Amino acid sequence: MSWLISLEGIDGSGKTTLIKNLKKKATEFDLKTHGWRETELGKKLWNLLNEAQKKKETNLPSNWSYIFLILVAFDELVKKIIKPNLLENKMVIVDRYLDSTFVYQGIEGGIKINAIQEIAQKTINLPFPDLTFVLDIEPQKAQERLRKRKAETGEYTNWDNLKLDFHQRIRNNYLKLKKIFPERIYVIDANKSEEEVTEEVWEIIRQLQFPEEENLPKFVRVIIYNEKGEILLVKDKKWGWNLPGGKIEKDETPDKAAKREVFEETNLILEDYKKINEKNIFYANLEKGNQHWKGYFYQASKYSGEIRNKGEVLDIKFVDINSFSEINDDHYSWKFYLEKIKNYE
Repeated sequence: MSWLISLEGIDGSGKTTLIKNLKKKATEFDLKTHGWRETELGKKLWNLLNEAQKKKETNLPSNWSYIFLILVAFDELVKKIIKPNLLENKMVIVDRYLDSTFVYQGIEGGIKINAIQEIAQKTINLPFPDLTFVLDIEPQKAQERLRKRKAETGEYTNWDNLKLDFHQRIRNNYLKLKKIFPERIYVIDANKSEEEVTEEVWEIIRQLQFPEEENLPKFVRVIIYNEKGEILLVKDKKWGWNLPGGKIEKDETPDKAAKREVFEETNLILEDYKKINEKNIFYANLEKGNQHWKGYFYQASKYSGEIRNKGEVLDIKFVDINSFSEINDDHYSWKFYLEKIKNYE
């Protein structure tokens, strides 16, 4: 079963160590690990960006310059490493990915996350991770690790030399990002021992790789377009704006659940609709024991009825989702599900 997982966190949080430990544990299945700095283009671009950080006279003109360069490295990583391995149903773990760009050039650099996401997806169609582990650590402790690593191996970057308050801001930015992508981002307390961090992550990875399919709770989500190409969203107290849908009841088929949920939430009757994807999903924002679900996604081509709020729905509207950059950097569940619907083609 294919999963794309990313590891994030400030420098010195333990990402490299965690990857090494996970590779040692993955004896029962094929685990592919990689970082964008390890590809052919990634190495060259990382050297350029690292040097630009050191010398002001060779610094890049803007944060957008940095973003465009790093997207080149991400594009190579996706095409040569991520997509081929996912198509072979392998689990892929990457050391830093889009979230680093959201944090460093987005939140820290003053650029809207949605603007970066829109460019990344519309130009080179970068897939989002299924799950992101953010290793959260006190910056002072992380700096101690980096000094120790430099003394032992000579390895350091020009970002390591930045002041402690910079690393504290980056840490805070990752925690802000969790609020924007709560379903996907799982925060790990990296102040704990190396062994404890590894075991916490490994427990989740094993759950993803070897799910008890028959015991997974199931849900449906349905895409409904109007004649303008806008998508129908419903708003409730728990999930905010979302695609219509919900939990599949016992002994109910996904097809019947899709039709029932849409009617119960919007008053619309689905007349012609089809399943477009199904996928196992891990929710980082749900309680332990209720995080792994099976999702069925549908698209309606014909429906009837007059739209009105029903049940726990607070509001309903059609939205143009073709321009993420015009949307505020807030939490939107529908964006999470639209990414799940996409296939790695």
